[in-house]
Amino acid sequence: MLRFAFLVLATVAVSQAQSPPSTHRWRPGAWTTCTATCAGRGMQQRTVDCIDVESGRAASAELCRTWKPSSSQACGFVDCEVTVTSQPGPCSQSCGSGVRLPITSCRRVLANGTDVALTQAECDKHDSGAFSSLQRCNPTPCPPEYKRSEWGACSKTCGTGSQRRSIECYQMRGGVKRKVRLHACKRHLGRERAVRTCTNEHLCPDNYYWRAEKWSPCLVTCQQHRKVGCFSNKDNEFIDQRHCTNFKRPVE
Repeated sequence: MLRFAFLVLATVAVSQAQSPPSTHRWRPGAWTTCTATCAGRGMQQRTVDCIDVESGRAASAELCRTWKPSSSQACGFVDCEVTVTSQPGPCSQSCGSGVRLPITSCRRVLANGTDVALTQAECDKHDSGAFSSLQRCNPTPCPPEYKRSEWGACSKTCGTGSQRRSIECYQMRGGVKRKVRLHACKRHLGRERAVRTCTNEHLCPDNYYWRAEKWSPCLVTCQQHRKVGCFSNKDNEFIDQRHCTNFKRPVE
């Protein structure tokens, strides 16, 4: 075993002794500026020359027998800057001069080339405000519209009376709803009633009352009963009890 190892070492030593020293080598130059700044999309170039070791002069590439270094490589493996884009958003009013805010979005290309969208919170950090100005839109005046109050109480608590309500006319102008002449609404929408008839007949004691029939015959325990219902003088018949709810009901 020792003899074999000695023979191997001796063979290597003889081989090295017989190999003349290399007289030429590769000399790589400096890398050029990367053609892109991010996302690994760029390329760099450099010269790789074979030179004479002793004189330093260029020689034929065939004289350099070692592996030749690469003369190009990919570069720019860093995240790109955030790109902020904006497009017009919807108008706040369909007429009467509204405002339009832009819809802003942000994207970033990572060092590995992946294109990702940023959240709105992250986007706000990078938004310089260049797209934040308000834009007026839809300046055409809106059609006028009525503003009606609720109907007031009936003028009579019994029988037929009247109810009133207030009616005003408004129109959106310059982004503000303004009160205009009532005639503007009448011309576009027609006339609105401010007074109407109301009836409170169920509150009139002369029209409705509780009618109690005769007591039933007294039994041994003397528990008597009778029918009590709401009676209408107008219709001469018993009607729904809701018409008599404002009057005292007799004992049944």
